Amino acid sequence: MVAVALNQLCGVSFQRTNGLASGGLSQNASRVITSRVVEALVTVHHEWIRFPTVNEMRETSLRFFRKFGLPDIFGAVDGCHMRFEKAPQGLPQGQRSDDYICRKGFHSLNVQICSNDKVIYDVDAGWPGSVHDARVFRTSRLRDFLERDQSRYMIAADSAYPISLKVMKHYERPTIQMHHTFNRRLNGLRTVSSENVYGRLKQRFPILRQLRMFLVSSQKVVLACCVLHNMSEAFKDVVPALGIVPAHLLDDDAGDEDEDEDDNDDGERLTLARAHRDTYANNFYAAYRNANQ
Repeated sequence: MVAVALNQLCGVSFQRTNGLASGGLSQNASRVITSRVVEALVTVHHEWIRFPTVNEMRETSLRFFRKFGLPDIFGAVDGCHMRFEKAPQGLPQGQRSDDYICRKGFHSLNVQICSNDKVIYDVDAGWPGSVHDARVFRTSRLRDFLERDQSRYMIAADSAYPISLKVMKHYERPTIQMHHTFNRRLNGLRTVSSENVYGRLKQRFPILRQLRMFLVSSQKVVLACCVLHNMSEAFKDVVPALGIVPAHLLDDDAGDEDEDEDDNDDGERLTLARAHRDTYANNFYAAYRNANQ
């Protein structure tokens, strides 16, 4: 059963083709087996996808500090669009298929993923592609976790997310060399913690490049693939080489980076967050200049 399901998730094949390749099973048998394995993975997802402990945040932040010179950052958050082959079916009452059209013009799930450079800490696959990253974040378990966490550790994010004492962002309008240098390093850290992870996830599970199931089944498949990704990282499984992928499927990952979410926020919280970034970036740049003199 597991081999049949993995062949489906990793092979981006149709259920009928998967059944025939798995010993002559029917399309229905392939579908039922894959559904059962996906349900089993969803049931145990809390064992494999969880927020890091303080010690784990410390270990990751030290690794990032050695590579990027930025202290106290343990991961990144971003929205990853999972494309539907066509308008999704099985929508809940009150939703329309147009709700799932993202800003790039195709139907998708906007899946929020928080990760370091290896494992996924949190995934939220419950939102249509038209929903902005900031809205997903505001109602997420991740935001609750960060607000409860009393440690000094932070995550990195792009301009779609609201800056805070726990969410570090680049300077949207850099004016001095310190801003530019800080942006390059932070964006590099964010790339290895989000975009590279999304790339490996979709390389392992090409089914995520073009979802063909009903809505709820698609959401479960996304979560199941994230579980399997973390299992693969735990067992140091090699990421398969990227095969020939249609060009229109290669650029689905980007979220809503075109709009600065801080433009929609005011008040003391924003002032404190920007002051915190200034102090952090100045300390980074002083250390950077000393190391490069």
